[in-house]
Amino acid sequence: MEDSPSYEILNAHDLLTKKYRIASEADLVLVPPNSSRCANTVMGCLLCPITCVYNGFEVPNGTIKLGYDGKGEYFFLGPGVHQMLDHYCVLYVLDLRASST
Repeated sequence: MEDSPSYEILNAHDLLTKKYRIASEADLVLVPPNSSRCANTVMGCLLCPITCVYNGFEVPNGTIKLGYDGKGEYFFLGPGVHQMLDHYCVLYVLDLRASST
């Protein structure tokens, strides 16, 4: 992929950087799971009238989920059950495979 004509032109003009590269998916900085299915069910029932504040979800094993905190920071959520209590937090629908194998 990096030996394509597009990459060659970008590289020739110093428009590419490799400082954010990681060696493997194990080097990703992931937000760890912070809930359980049971806790998410209880919270969902208790906060039913104000569902805009609460978001409970599960990230399947072998995938990561992309998120945005509404303050300019993006993050990756690791596999497991998560709970977000932030109206401004945006979770992207797509679950990305953490490994190409």
